[in-house]
Order: sequence, then structure tokens, then C-alpha cells
Amino acid sequence: MAQPKVLASVSERANYRELFLVRIREQSYFFLLTLPAILLLVFLFLYPLLSFFTRSLFDPSWTTEHYVQAATGAAWGKIFRNTFEISLFTTLGCLILGYPIAYLLANISNRRRNLLMPLIIIPFWTSVLVRAYAWIGVIGRQGVFNVALVDLGLISSPLALLYNRPGVYIGMIHYLLPFMIFAIYAVMSGIPKDLLQAAEGLGASPLRSFLRVYLPLSLPGVGAGCLLVFILA
Repeated sequence: MAQPKVLASVSERANYRELFLVRIREQSYFFLLTLPAILLLVFLFLYPLLSFFTRSLFDPSWTTEHYVQAATGAAWGKIFRNTFEISLFTTLGCLILGYPIAYLLANISNRRRNLLMPLIIIPFWTSVLVRAYAWIGVIGRQGVFNVALVDLGLISSPLALLYNRPGVYIGMIHYLLPFMIFAIYAVMSGIPKDLLQAAEGLGASPLRSFLRVYLPLSLPGVGAGCLLVFILA
């Protein structure tokens, strides 16, 4: 009675061995195809970085003084702090604006989606310099935004929104917002609509079904979008 099991186990091990060899051949073929790109990245990016790092530790003898100065210097500390703050607030701004837009794109008809998508893609076709100068005409002291607020009587003097931190936030959010939208939309478009209907059918309110079902499923897109925007910012 034990022989059939032994024979079956031997045949299974042979099949697993064949599958393993096939997988190795497929991976080696893929590796050969990507080898030129890997070598290009090594020589153009990895080698210069390693060379730069090695030279930074010898001046001309072994030293870590450069890194100590970068970590303790007031100027470097201020630069790191400003960079981190700008990246953090830009990411938060893109998330606050991008999540509702991505949710809208993922839950409307294809016809409406095709009408709205170009509005998000068009900024990619425009130069960053052109977009930066366009904001001068919008949020400058004599720009459309300030003139409208003054004419409506909401403010007595124009707001200072250029050449300062708010202006940087506005420009960075406008530049990086499409990256956040597409990262979140890519995940939301794969979430089945039946899940929300099932949650509501079981008695959950629309808000509760969104918070307990839809939001957790969309978090991978949120994480990818935040990481991408933070790195670019």
C-alpha cells in the first residue's frame, strides 16, 4: 500500500525539479536581456556614487570630518530642515487634493473620465518654467487672485504669495499633484465596486463602508503616491 505513495512522491519531486530548472532558465534569459541596462546603471550611477563616497572619507587620510560638519553645521541643518518641511507639506497638500480627484476619476463613467483625464495630463506637456511664470500672473500682487479678493472687499491689500514659502508650496503642489493622482487612481481603479454595495447591503452607512472597506484598499496607492511625491519634492 505504501508503494504508490512512494512512486507518486518520486514523480512529484521529478516534476518540481523540472519546474525549478525551467524557472532558472527563464530567469537567466531575463537576466541576459537586462544585463546591458544593469551595466549601464552601474557605470553611470553606482560607480560615480561609490567613488564620490570613497573620496569623501579621505582628505587625504581617513576622516569623517565632512559628515560631522554636515550633521552639526548650522547652515546644513537649516537646509535639511527646510527641504524636509517643504517635501512634507507638499506631500500632504498633494494627498489632500489628489485623493478626492482620484476617487472621482475611479467612480465616474468612462465618458466623463475621458473628459477629465486631459485636464490632469496637460500639465505634463507644459514646461515647468512656463507654469512657474503663469503663477506670477495668478497669485502676484497684481495677479488675478489678489485683484479679485480686493475687488470683493475680502482683503484691503494684496496678499504676499510670491517669493516666499506659500508660493513655493503652491508651485510644488501644482507640479507634483498629477503624480499623486495617478498613483492613487491606479489602485482605486482595481477596487471592485461590489464591495461597497455589499457593505451597505449588510447595514453599513456609506461613510462607514468607505472608511472600513474602500480606504484600506486604497492605502497602497496612497503610500506609493506619497513616497513618489516626497522624493521628487
